[in-house]
Amino acid sequence: MQNYHQLKNKIGVYLLYTNEELSYIGRSSNLQKRLNQHFYPKDQFYQEWKSKITKIEYYLCSLIGNTDIIETYLINKLNPVFNIDKVYIGGIDLFIELPEKHEIKIEKRENCSYSFYNICKSLINKDISLESIEISHPEVVIAFNKLGPKKIKALGYQKDKITKEINILNQQSDIDKAIKTQFTPGFYSLVQVKDILIVLYDKLSFKKIPKAIDIELVFNVKVLKKTVNGKRIQGYNIM
Repeated sequence: MQNYHQLKNKIGVYLLYTNEELSYIGRSSNLQKRLNQHFYPKDQFYQEWKSKITKIEYYLCSLIGNTDIIETYLINKLNPVFNIDKVYIGGIDLFIELPEKHEIKIEKRENCSYSFYNICKSLINKDISLESIEISHPEVVIAFNKLGPKKIKALGYQKDKITKEINILNQQSDIDKAIKTQFTPGFYSLVQVKDILIVLYDKLSFKKIPKAIDIELVFNVKVLKKTVNGKRIQGYNIM
């Protein structure tokens, strides 16, 4: 079984099952994005329907044109409940060779609310696994992978706080990359470092007071003293 997150930008045809009944067949040039749309619909009816999905099958294709042919073929061979378009009266009697079929099963818990808060608590309590909710709640998986269970618990399982923390981490990652490109090898005084960071943080709209020590973790360096023009100056030697 291929990991759900590896379906990004993958071309293919997918089949959605509810309680082992084939409900819908679709196609996409980005299977992960399209499946997410099914799991986060705006329509109330489909919100209830998506919570009943128990299995996904899919075929990977090399060309988007192939997906149209395979989708039409499967719709008329298998008669899914919710497909209306591409249905031909009398069906079809053709046979085509299909690519390898893959499957993703979705674990369901009747006693568990599908809110962000309760899913996080269930994961902390080890009532469910990350793999079991990677399709229905990918944002929870991202949160646990980036922050870890201890941080999630410390933030009270609150989605807004967790999202804010993840945004800070992502921004910090961008800042670290920018810092690495900003400092060429050489010696920089603490004043020089701070002045460079002031300009960099302002340019990237990073809401943090620049401090010279901000580069210590980025470059794994410590403050040292160096004689420059007869004066002992504190700074960092960037390799």
